[in-house]
Amino acid sequence: MSYPEIPETVSAWVQGPYAHQIGKPLTLDARGSYSTRGDLVTYEWDLDGDGQYEIESTGPMLAHTWESEYVGDIHLRVTVPQGFTDTASTDAVFTNDGDGISDERDPHGTAQHRSKHQPRPQHGTDSHPHAVGSICTDR
Repeated sequence: MSYPEIPETVSAWVQGPYAHQIGKPLTLDARGSYSTRGDLVTYEWDLDGDGQYEIESTGPMLAHTWESEYVGDIHLRVTVPQGFTDTASTDAVFTNDGDGISDERDPHGTAQHRSKHQPRPQHGTDSHPHAVGSICTDR
């Protein structure tokens, strides 16, 4: 008795959404991607949402640093040896302060605001300038 061949299933998965600070490295994670019949041979990354996959890797983790604000999607395309592919995407917001609000809409993420910011003496472990225990002087 012969059985029909089971078609290969390829599934791309990327962790997210991401909100992160410009200039600090972020490791993107696609370890949830898989193929039912073999190894994934490439992971391609579109890091600026333009439809072009700028970076290709052979592993599911990618460290990258954004040097300017970006609000949009990160896209992943995975490929198996037989050439089958799948794609996934996640939302991303990279800003000056990494709070997930675009710098255009968030005056707290700008250099002008940071220069006016006067932190209170720290009590405990608050170290973020906008954490509890700090004061904003431009309101």
